[in-house]
Amino acid sequence: MQDTVDTSIEILEKLVSFESVSAKPTHQIIGFVESYLAQYGVKTILSYDEDGERANVFATIGPQIDGGV
Repeated sequence: MQDTVDTSIEILEKLVSFESVSAKPTHQIIGFVESYLAQYGVKTILSYDEDGERANVFATIGPQIDGGV
């Protein structure tokens, strides 16, 4: 259990260390999240703003069926 807590804290520390002001590019935090999820086989889709500087990450976890998460 402590390992899970330690890992969660490390991830949160990393996430809050990124500058995430909405008017600025988000490439660093997006790259971190996408890489982290890929380690666990989680597929992601990125959707970019019109300038291509900011993005959203959509992750699909679980079976590819209706009602999947």
